[in-house]
Amino acid sequence: MAKNESTIPPFANLITLPQFLLAGTFFSIDAFPSWLQPICKVLPLTHFNNAMRNIAFEGTNLIQCGKELGIM
Repeated sequence: MAKNESTIPPFANLITLPQFLLAGTFFSIDAFPSWLQPICKVLPLTHFNNAMRNIAFEGTNLIQCGKELGIM
């Protein structure tokens, strides 16, 4: 798709920026409209964020985060 190296960063931003905004990285998914929440829950970054929060703040281990890791 990219014709040269200088066109790669915009393509990368096109993919990563919506995921950062919709995956609960900065804002809780519960704050989004109800029609947008199922879309947010499909993103792989959502499951990564949930797993990392569980490990960091709730003291779970990788085996207990198996669902999130399996989805990723």
